[in-house]
Parts: sequence; structure tokens; C-alpha cells
Amino acid sequence: MYDCSVRIVTQTEGNVTEVCASGKVKKVLNGFQVFYLQDGDEVAVLVGRDTFTMKRSGETELFALFSRCEPSRMTVFFADLQEDIPVTTRSYTVERARDGVAAELSYVIGEENKSQFFKIKFIMTGILEEK
Repeated sequence: MYDCSVRIVTQTEGNVTEVCASGKVKKVLNGFQVFYLQDGDEVAVLVGRDTFTMKRSGETELFALFSRCEPSRMTVFFADLQEDIPVTTRSYTVERARDGVAAELSYVIGEENKSQFFKIKFIMTGILEEK
């Protein structure tokens, strides 16, 4: 595992939020798996060539799969209940640099008559520094 820095910029409905965190990364087949904390919750992200997955555990439990090649899906867990949320990936790109990876993702949550558009930039740096 390597130390890394994570920066996530989210845009939706004219609002922009930014989260920065320290984490760990490991190389896996076709990508990188990144682990970090967000608002006290553990987050695991897989940045792959064709897919971006996120699993968040803690107070907020969430699983999301965004893909260029297969249907996307998102599930939120509340106590003993789970809710599947309609999600459609509009675009997904990954760029690898010498010291990190940048993934850009745009997607729509909800049905046609009631939907919300999101754009996320996920930047992870420091993958060459083993600790």
C-alpha cells in the first residue's frame, strides 16, 4: 500500500463542493483501489479503466458503480433497509500521470421527470511513495 492524497470536486445544480483527504492506495488489475475517510466514514474507491466504484461504510452506507460498459447502479443502506436509486452514467474518463490518477465522471440520479445531474472530479496523487 502507498500513501496518497485524495481530492474530490462535486458539481450539481450550480453548487460546488470539495473534499480533501489523506488515504492509502494499492494497484489492482486494471486500476487503483483507494481507501480514505470522509466525515468519519470509511470509503473505498476503485478507479478502473471502464468503471468507477465506491463503497462508503459508517453512518452513511452507500454502494455505487458507474460504468461505460454496463448498467450503472447505486444503493443506499438505512439500518435494515436498502434503497436502489436509478442512476445513469453520462461520461467517464481516466487520466494517469506519473504521480497519480484523475477520473472525471458525470451521471444523472433519478427518473426522467425528477432527476439531478452530477459531475465529479476524483484526483489521487502520491501513488509512487510507499510508506
